[in-house]
Amino acid sequence: MSVVEETVAQLLSVHLGLVDINSLPDDSVRDFRDLYRLPLHSFQDKCHLLSAAEATGCSAVILDVLFFVSETMAPPLFRKQLVAFPLSLNQWVYYLVEQCMVTNETVSLGALRGLLDLYVGTNRYRELAAMLLSLIFYDKEPDRSLKVADEVLEISKLYRHRFPAGLMQLLDEYVTLTKLQLETEIEDVRTAPEVCTRQAFMDKRSRGVSNLQANWRMRSVRLTEKEIAYYKHEGKLDWSGNKALLVDKTEKRSKKKGSLVLTRGMQVDTLDYRGKFSVRPSCVRICDAAGSEQLILDAFTPEGQRQWVAAITCNVKRLGLDPRWLAFPRRCVHRMTVGEFLRYSMLYHGDASKSHTRHSSCQPGLLRERFKIDPKRYLFSALVTCALVRDWKTMEALVQPRSAKSAIISLFVGGNSGKVSRASGSAVSSVWSSTSTPAPSPYSVWSGSIDAASSSANRPSASLNSAPSRPVPAGMTEVQAMVDASAIGYGAILDIAEQRNAPPNLLALLESLHEKNSAKRERSTGWACRRDVDASDAASMKITIDIPESVRVDTSWD
Repeated sequence: MSVVEETVAQLLSVHLGLVDINSLPDDSVRDFRDLYRLPLHSFQDKCHLLSAAEATGCSAVILDVLFFVSETMAPPLFRKQLVAFPLSLNQWVYYLVEQCMVTNETVSLGALRGLLDLYVGTNRYRELAAMLLSLIFYDKEPDRSLKVADEVLEISKLYRHRFPAGLMQLLDEYVTLTKLQLETEIEDVRTAPEVCTRQAFMDKRSRGVSNLQANWRMRSVRLTEKEIAYYKHEGKLDWSGNKALLVDKTEKRSKKKGSLVLTRGMQVDTLDYRGKFSVRPSCVRICDAAGSEQLILDAFTPEGQRQWVAAITCNVKRLGLDPRWLAFPRRCVHRMTVGEFLRYSMLYHGDASKSHTRHSSCQPGLLRERFKIDPKRYLFSALVTCALVRDWKTMEALVQPRSAKSAIISLFVGGNSGKVSRASGSAVSSVWSSTSTPAPSPYSVWSGSIDAASSSANRPSASLNSAPSRPVPAGMTEVQAMVDASAIGYGAILDIAEQRNAPPNLLALLESLHEKNSAKRERSTGWACRRDVDASDAASMKITIDIPESVRVDTSWD
C-alpha cells in the first residue's frame, strides 16, 4: 500500500470512529495538520491524494485533503484539478459558502473572492449567480442588506456576459427597491411613530400650599397613548441603591394622584434643574402649546431622560397625524414585494396634497413607472385600496365601463402611448386620496363622514340607471385610460366590495356589470372566480375554466 492510500485509510478510520485517537502512535495521521509532515511534495502525489479521498466518499476525509492541497498548490492549478473531482468540488464550495455566512443575520464578503474565483475557474456561472442572489436575501439587517446588494451588483457586472438573461435587471431592480424602502421607512417612522408606553419610578416636582417652595415626591409614572398618570404606592418600597431600580415588592394597589392629558403642540425637552436644596440634571419638562410649564419629572439618569423625552414626543406627535395613519397602523416596508409596497404606497402616499406625500419618492405613479407594473395589477391594487378606506365614489368611477372606441382613443392620445403613461403617473395620486368623505366603518376615524349606505337606501332602486353619472375625480380619466375594469373581471371586484360592505348602489352596479360581462367571459379562454356572501357553503365558490376543444379528453366511460 502506497503512502497516499495508507494516509487516506488512516483518516477514514479516525473520522468513522474505528480507532481511538489517544491510543494512536505519534506519527499517525489524525487530521489535515498531520499531512504537512508527510513526503507529499510532488504534483502527482497531491492529485493521487485527491483521487483517493474522492473514492472514499467521506466528506470529512475530503475536506481534510482539500485543506492540505489548497495550501500547498497554486490556486489556479488547484481550481483546475477540482473540476475532475465532483465530490471534492461540491465540498469545497460548501465550505467557502459557510465562510461567507458569519452569523445567521450577517454576510461576510471577505471570503467571497475565493468562491468567485472557484466558480469562474470551473465555469459554474449559473451556480455563481444563484450564490450571489442567496447572499443578498440572506442578510436580514436593512442597512447591511443594501451594502451587500451593492457589492454583489458590482461583482455581477464583471460576469454579466456569462450570467443568465435578466439576472442583472433583477439585481438592479432589487437594489433600487431596497434603497427606496429604506428611504421610505426612515421618512414614515418620523412621520407616524408607533405608540410608546413606559412605566418607571420617578420624582415628580410639586408645589407646597404656599406655592413658593418646590418639593419632590416619589411617584410611579405611567405613559400611555393619551396621558401621563402618576400614582402613589401605599406599600413599603425596597431601596436598591438606585432610584431608577426602585421596586414595589408588596404589590399593593396603587393610588392615582393625578394625570396630564397629552394635547397637540405640547413641548417636551430636557431640564437641568438646580434649586436651593437639590441639583437634578436629568429632568424632563413638559409644557403646553403656549409654553406654560405643566409637569417636571426627574428620570435620575441621562439614558432614562432621553428615553422618556423620545417616548412622550412620539405620543404627542401622533395626536396631529392624518387619520389614515391611525386607522391603519403601518408595518415595516423592508423586504416587501413590489405588489405589497405598491399597496402600501397607495394607502399612505396616494394623496399628493398631504405634506408627507408631496415630496415622497414612493408615490404610486412613480412606482408604476419605475418597476413597470402591469396596468391590470395597478388598477386592481387601486380598487382594493379604495375598498379598504371605503372610498366608494372613487371605486365607482374606476369600474365604470367604456366603449372599445373610447378605450382605443384614450390609449393612443397624441399618437404616443408613452404620453398617456406619464400623464397617468402624475395624476394617479388622486385615485385613492381621502379627499372624498368615506362612509364610517369600525376601522375608520374620518370626521364628518356620511353613511353612503344609508343615504343610498332612501333612493329608489330604479333610479340607479336613470340617475346622472357622477363626475369623475380629477386625474381619474388618465388612470382609466390605462386599462378597463372588465380586463380584471367584475366578479373579483364584486367580491371585494361585498367583503368591505359597500353601499347597495355600488353593489347593484357591479352585479349588473358582472352579468353583462359573464357571456363575454364564457366565450373567451380563461377563468373567472365569484364568491357568494355565504363563504361557509362549499358550493359558493364558482370556478369556470374554458378548455379548447382541441385538448379536451373524452371522459364518458359508459
